Amino acid sequence: PVNYRFKSDNVPREGFIAHEVQEVIPSAVSFNKDELAVDGKIQPQSLNLPPLIAVLTKAIQELSAEVTALRTELDAVKAKLP
Repeated sequence: PVNYRFKSDNVPREGFIAHEVQEVIPSAVSFNKDELAVDGKIQPQSLNLPPLIAVLTKAIQELSAEVTALRTELDAVKAKLP
């Protein structure tokens, strides 16, 4: 995640760098870094949120399961203490 500002409006925003996301979740990014459009100008990359949301949701589920397992283990250790 990064903080950035568009040159056009200078409003602070939060987001991701598309070509960095593309390295991990290729389906979450349209176009390639520095790809040229038919008019010869750089074609900006854009994020497709559904694949990104799916991967992030899976990560949250895995972390939640790990937290649950660690809590169970901690409770077992606490139960053995005087």
